[in-house]
Amino acid sequence: MLPGEIELDSSESSSHMNEQYPSVLALGHRFRSLDIEKQVLANLAEIIDGNSLTQEGLERILPTVYAVLLGTRAKLDRSTISKLSSCRLIVRYGVGVDNIDVEAATANRIQVVNIRDYCVQEVSDHTIALLLAANRRLIQAHLLSRNGKWGQGVMKGTARLSTQTLGVVGFGRIGQEVARKAAPLVNRILIYDPYIEDTIVTERNFLHVDFHSLVEQSDIITINCPLTKDTFHLFNNEIFNLMKPDTWIINTSRGEVINEDDLFQALVTGRLGGAALDVLSKEPPDPNLPLLKLDNVIITPHLAYYSEHAIRDLQTLAAEQVRLALQGQPLMWKVNSVE
Repeated sequence: MLPGEIELDSSESSSHMNEQYPSVLALGHRFRSLDIEKQVLANLAEIIDGNSLTQEGLERILPTVYAVLLGTRAKLDRSTISKLSSCRLIVRYGVGVDNIDVEAATANRIQVVNIRDYCVQEVSDHTIALLLAANRRLIQAHLLSRNGKWGQGVMKGTARLSTQTLGVVGFGRIGQEVARKAAPLVNRILIYDPYIEDTIVTERNFLHVDFHSLVEQSDIITINCPLTKDTFHLFNNEIFNLMKPDTWIINTSRGEVINEDDLFQALVTGRLGGAALDVLSKEPPDPNLPLLKLDNVIITPHLAYYSEHAIRDLQTLAAEQVRLALQGQPLMWKVNSVE
């Protein structure tokens, strides 16, 4: 297997490659079909479904592909990228590029782009849904009612949402939309993002603060930053100790932004109110993951991004980047700089 990542099945199809057009390898995706990509790139490129190749077939075509469309079920590490000798473009099906060695791609003069706009509404909606479910204890109340228990005890200690301070960590497209949608619901909103200007926050009537101020003052914290070297385990025992004891954490970003062992200890010892997580460090999680057993934890299976509209947009926009590259036009969302 490619280092660590790809489950391949069925027979290889590389022998059917059309030499008339450059080849585009779709790898590690979860789509039912690649008809959208084929339609966008008709008469421009041949789409090869890497999920249907044997390992031998995949290894054989890696040096020949012009572009790679990469999903979450595969990684392109330095070793794999070194085999992409004809590749000029890697398009990430999604926003995060933590499954691509961008430095290796840059060294090999391969442009990396991601798709940033396809699920802003879905992820921000899901974040707000988790915020409301956490504040109103919806999951816990549902489970109690289904088990024949009727009462309001689950609401003990619940604060009125309109009195609460929301902290938003990461103020990109999704973070901005989360803040916009949450603004009518909460008392005030604090923003932490070291990569943006104050005016981007203040012109929206939010407060731009440092990280420690945000975690100390917020009643609810939503994580909307990418996973990078700087944000890996950004939320850990030291940070949890700074928070109010009733604070809820919502994560629709990447699981590794939170140290889950530290989070578990903070939850079971009462240092935090709860957590609502759409992402985990390991997906799918071990069924014995301690966080799964806690009543003050809501977990959804990494579906915040999903709607049928979003998936269509994702496939279309990814294929469009290849079309733009083939036609010599500017790309939309460059991750690296290639001379």
